[in-house]
Amino acid sequence: MTSSALRSPGADGEETADRGSDYAALSRQVRQAGMLKRRPAYYTIKIAANLGLLLLGGVAFVLLGRSWFQLRRAQAIVRAHCREHGLTYHESTIFGSYAQVLRHLHAVGVPLRHATDAG
Repeated sequence: MTSSALRSPGADGEETADRGSDYAALSRQVRQAGMLKRRPAYYTIKIAANLGLLLLGGVAFVLLGRSWFQLRRAQAIVRAHCREHGLTYHESTIFGSYAQVLRHLHAVGVPLRHATDAG
C-alpha cells in the first residue's frame, strides 16, 4: 500500500511519497486529521477510573474474602426455603439477568415512548 493510497481525496493535494517513508506520511496524515489530539485530562480520567475499579474490586474481595463458597450454600438454602413456602425461585446467568432487566425497562417505557410520539 502506498502513501498516496492512504490519503483522503480531499487532502491538501500534495504528494507525500517524496517527503519520506510511508510511515512518516501515515504519521503526518494521522496528526493532520487530529487523531492524536486528546483533551488535557483524558489520561488523568482514564487512570483514575481504572484505579477506582481496582479499588472497588479490592473492597469486594476484602468484604467477601473466603466466603465465596458460602454463596453456593446460601443458594441451596434459599431454594429449599422458597420451595417449602410455595414461593417462586428463579436462577439466571449474568447475561440473562441483564437481558431480563432490559426487557422490563423496555416494557415499562412503552407508555412514555408513545406519549412522546403523540405530543
